[in-house]
Amino acid sequence: TTSDSIVLPAAVAGSYIMIGNNGANTLNLFAFAGTNNGALAGDVINGNSNATATTIAANASVILFCAKNGKWFTP
Repeated sequence: TTSDSIVLPAAVAGSYIMIGNNGANTLNLFAFAGTNNGALAGDVINGNSNATATTIAANASVILFCAKNGKWFTP
């Protein structure tokens, strides 16, 4: 459906996750908003705050990895 979104689990160093969007519309992906493992603010994806959506195009996928608590990265 239009404007679907998901929230990632807390970013813990050493974690990775793959998200696939098999829908016909883009998918909004948000970082975990709570505090995490000593982080004073919510998690981020590629440096963007947890209030900023990362979009995944229709029929696409993304792999995210966490090298440092609180920070998700895409290759």
